[in-house]
Amino acid sequence: MLAVSAFAGVVFATADVVDRSSMTGKYMMGYQGWFSTPCDGFGRGWSHWTCGGGGIPGPDPLDNGTLCFENWPDMSEYDADELCPTNLVYADGSNAGLYSAAHPKTVRRHIQWLKDAGVDGVWKQRFIATVTGNSSFNDRVAGNVEAACEATGRVWATMYDVSGQHGDVVLGALEEDWPKLEASVPAPPGASCGCRVGDGLPVCKPEYQHLPSARSAGLL
Repeated sequence: MLAVSAFAGVVFATADVVDRSSMTGKYMMGYQGWFSTPCDGFGRGWSHWTCGGGGIPGPDPLDNGTLCFENWPDMSEYDADELCPTNLVYADGSNAGLYSAAHPKTVRRHIQWLKDAGVDGVWKQRFIATVTGNSSFNDRVAGNVEAACEATGRVWATMYDVSGQHGDVVLGALEEDWPKLEASVPAPPGASCGCRVGDGLPVCKPEYQHLPSARSAGLL
């Protein structure tokens, strides 16, 4: 079965269950999954919703740039249990809650939207700066992506964002993180979402000034 969608005049057709044997010809989107809320239990506060350790999203009469996003997302399809209350309200007086990527239902919703739009899968971005030490939030989001891709017949792959990191730091972090990632987010045999480029090799995002170091280490 094929689903057909159009975007900016381009028509995409995607299978109900995407072939995971190859990345060739796949229409993929990046998925950062970095939004968190105090309601998700990971102690990251309103990460990426507010700036500079800002508190709960709310009116900012001094225009100090508390909010870290330019456009309010359409939250109309989210369920109440996905939303964390803010100090903002809609015109009808209801609370303008926001989501966390730690919620499996939320990530499933996002991946379903991508499927409906004709997207074959996602590059799950994994940030080198945050994978060492306590990476429980990142691990949870990766697990949510895997489960959502499996449920929707999409594929996924890990893309390491190494922006701003020196080559030696990147190598050490990858050596520490990759086995942990494979253990915490195992790809079940035959799973449609278990597509990891190069049969398990990490993919480095090329926004990096020390590419020769990464190449010499065999990372690219």
